[in-house]
Amino acid sequence: MDSKETSIAFISIDEEIKVVGLSFQKSGLPPSYENLGVLWDRYIEKHRYGVKNAVVPAVEIGVCVCDCSPHEYIAGCAVTEICEAEEGWASFVIQPGRYVKVSYAAAEDTYSKDMPAWAEENGIEVDFVFQYDIKTPDGNTGQYNEIYNLFRCSEEGGQWGEIRNSD
Repeated sequence: MDSKETSIAFISIDEEIKVVGLSFQKSGLPPSYENLGVLWDRYIEKHRYGVKNAVVPAVEIGVCVCDCSPHEYIAGCAVTEICEAEEGWASFVIQPGRYVKVSYAAAEDTYSKDMPAWAEENGIEVDFVFQYDIKTPDGNTGQYNEIYNLFRCSEEGGQWGEIRNSD
């Protein structure tokens, strides 16, 4: 994909996606966009291939939760089952439903800046409280095969998800 190309489409998630990972709030890092990268570096260097119950092939997921203060971010991966969280870790369950998927080139750092305008132009109400950053790393090289963001399409009475922290 050309680094200037962004692809926006609808997808349906039929089953919940369980996620575990490092909690930004518990990391001790000062809040900043750059420190999200530091959190991911910690996850990749120390935990990428050792997460209990991780799905195979690996799916790395960043969960951004904007309805709490300070905002929470989890850098981790999809798992088949959520076990008792380690200290400094949190878990999250992405609920089934209809999502807007914004794909972009791995080298591109603009992620989904065009999506809000696209949604408005198309009359689509999107939930910005939760955002999911999905990455599928190649098991041999560690490079990403695909990177995309998911935003849940708003539905009446729908449950968006719930964050669970370790004590």
